[in-house]
Amino acid sequence: LQQTVSEDAAVSEDAAIPIRPLSPLPFLSGLEGVGGRLKARPSHFRVVELADERADYVPIEEAGFKPQVQDGKHAYVMLTREGMTTRDVVVVLARSFSVSADQIGFAGLKDRHAVCTQTFSLPRDSLPAEFRAADAFGALGVRCIAEGFAVQGEPRWHQSKLRTGQLRGNHFEIILSETDLAPADALVKARLIADALKHTGWANFYGPQRFGKNGPQHAIARARKCLAGRIGGGRGKRPHSKWLDTLHLNALQSALFNEYLASRMRMGKFGTLWAGDLVSPPYSAYRPRMVKTAAPDGGNGATYVGESSSGSSAQDLADATVAQEDTNAFAAGEISFTGPLFGAGGMGKPYGAAADLEASVWQEHMPGMSLSAIKESVLSGGRRVGRLPLPADFEISEHPEASGIIFRFTLPRGSFATSLLREFVGQEIDSQEGEEDEEVAPSSGKAADNGNKDSPAAAPWTEAGSVGFRISCESQADEKKALAQCMKMLEALRAQDASLSALGGSSYAVTRTGVAGMLLLRCASAAPEEPVALAARALEQALSTGVSPAPLVVRLLPMQACCPASVDAVLESLEGLLWPLGSADAGEDSYRVELKQRGSVRIDSKALIDAIGGLVERISPHARPDLDCAHMAITIDVFDGTACLAVLPGWHRLHGYNLCKAAAATTAPAAL
Repeated sequence: LQQTVSEDAAVSEDAAIPIRPLSPLPFLSGLEGVGGRLKARPSHFRVVELADERADYVPIEEAGFKPQVQDGKHAYVMLTREGMTTRDVVVVLARSFSVSADQIGFAGLKDRHAVCTQTFSLPRDSLPAEFRAADAFGALGVRCIAEGFAVQGEPRWHQSKLRTGQLRGNHFEIILSETDLAPADALVKARLIADALKHTGWANFYGPQRFGKNGPQHAIARARKCLAGRIGGGRGKRPHSKWLDTLHLNALQSALFNEYLASRMRMGKFGTLWAGDLVSPPYSAYRPRMVKTAAPDGGNGATYVGESSSGSSAQDLADATVAQEDTNAFAAGEISFTGPLFGAGGMGKPYGAAADLEASVWQEHMPGMSLSAIKESVLSGGRRVGRLPLPADFEISEHPEASGIIFRFTLPRGSFATSLLREFVGQEIDSQEGEEDEEVAPSSGKAADNGNKDSPAAAPWTEAGSVGFRISCESQADEKKALAQCMKMLEALRAQDASLSALGGSSYAVTRTGVAGMLLLRCASAAPEEPVALAARALEQALSTGVSPAPLVVRLLPMQACCPASVDAVLESLEGLLWPLGSADAGEDSYRVELKQRGSVRIDSKALIDAIGGLVERISPHARPDLDCAHMAITIDVFDGTACLAVLPGWHRLHGYNLCKAAAATTAPAAL
């Protein structure tokens, strides 16, 4: 763990360093699952958020809530909806009550494809007068019902805005439909699996939705790039936004925690404690402690290995055994070992075999990276409980109408229902299924109003790559020659600068858009930064020489992501691309939105632009819109239900990424 990283590693792909692939996550029960489908329809996945006094995992004060009072500054309303994300609900509430979306509070994000019940807070001082009175709850409820929500219980006043993470957990009612066995047989098998998990506990894995569609191995690769630049003494040649860094690094911690837990299971140590483990109650937010061990001299007293006050040390672990008190508590599910969330500070200090396993996980999957060189400001460490008891309220029953079974149970925040249900399905659950991660999902100040909730999935060609270029030429007759010039130009630019080759793209596929004179180049292996860097280099060359490196190419617009043509999908994709605005210096923080739509499936342009403005305001509060001389442009091209996105710096200076205009420019840039 004491190896250092060279400056070169900060911008390389670490191709020469052998990195052990992540292993498949094991199962615990030893029984074959029942198969089936999760979320065949939204009503098959019901979740009720447990916030405020509705749950008793931790005291109200510990969760950050202030007491309910009649003169509180925020109205708490519990709403049920179907087919809407949390962000969709926020937009509707903001419009209905004439308040800013970022004034509305919520504890966590919920999935669109579910029936969700959760609490929202509304700012009392900003509400219209008829909703501010102490007895205005009836009017509040009526307005929410008019917007299509079901109101649960009575609204109530609180002193504090509801914030992300301020929930105790979630209660789930989940139908597993179309099981491989008949419902009655599936129920019998599922109850056998549940009985097994009552004895073993279940593995508190992070769910697949934590890592996105590309999976945990990709998340580790992205985080390595981020860490390499930071450990090497800066942000490297390709700066990231703080938000995007955090996203990658959280995924890294989650993937390595899963690997630690899986390794422990394969070693047969999931059901026992090691002397040297750090342990914690399963549903506690309290700091883990060292496991108690029998006295090394053979006495009967319990001591804490590694604490100077106990007189024992790590050396004693060779002969130490876990004290009977903690052995009994572990067997009863009252305490669990914890696993590492790798980072600086907060990890504690396990000893012996527990420490050895943690070190090996880091060394095998992050070779060449020094954990001790990471600063807490870059990646803060911690610990997570590894073994959870089957929920006390866990129930399974037959559901003949869905040709399956139904589960009912409650989990604390940060735990994934999909990680428990995978034991019953008998296979990994697709990342598109299951609940969102309440613990880490970023809170959105301005939410998205989905202008087209029934938009189709992205076009099939995006499976071969969503990163590349949108190329336009004067006419369809010029397409082949323009394409040849463009490919030759890209190859020459990579040859001139090795750092461009390091960004990952090399081979591009060509797709017609159905628009005369416009083609798409896409690459499955390219990083989103690559087309922006290449296009900027080509435009700079045209500006400096007065000659276009591809004369038949009019515009060379980078494409950093593709998604279905809906407001919500566009915002989710843009959120990871807006780091240039978040890190822009004063004078370079102006922006404009370029939206072009072709085909029958379109987005509500006003809703989209308003939502993007809110997203930019949250990520970069100092950024300002500028239609005349914008430094950056957020470009969105919609082709029959698929949106192609990019965030492009130097927009005005580079003449809207128009190669012809850049080559013809004088010292004073022409107006776009």
